[in-house]
Amino acid sequence: MSDVKPVSQAVESASRVPQHNRRKIYLINPRFQWRFIGFMAVVSLLGIAILFLSNLLFFRDMKQEALSVGLAPDNPYFDFLEEQKASLSKVYFGVSAVAFLVMMGLGILYSHRIAGPLHHLTNRMKEIADGAEPSAVSFRRKDQFQELAESFNALLAKLKEPRRPV
Repeated sequence: MSDVKPVSQAVESASRVPQHNRRKIYLINPRFQWRFIGFMAVVSLLGIAILFLSNLLFFRDMKQEALSVGLAPDNPYFDFLEEQKASLSKVYFGVSAVAFLVMMGLGILYSHRIAGPLHHLTNRMKEIADGAEPSAVSFRRKDQFQELAESFNALLAKLKEPRRPV
């Protein structure tokens, strides 16, 4: 025998677990969420690349400007520029690493706030399709798509109204 339960039984058994004992699963819809997080990573890495490129171009231009005004290549100014470039690169690397981690955290959080309500609504519709009594759906306060829950609940209310003969 298989231990696989129909969706409605799995959701029903999960709903019996006390709220404080439920684990918070952040990857509700992994396919969508990994794509969203990947998009956030690409945007972050592009921003970081632009930052590093601007740093390199700035110091290259400063070196060319110094050479154009007649400074000798062994002038201490060029050593100073290299030290500043190295120092600034270290700072940029640290800031970029923190920014990247923050962006990944926000990607997980916001993808969860998008996927969670859709997952919840999908499960509720599957329950109803499996014969469960239609009931209203509610999302967490900070979730996206609040209007979707309102529309679903309005539809349920309309379906529960007695039909008038025409």
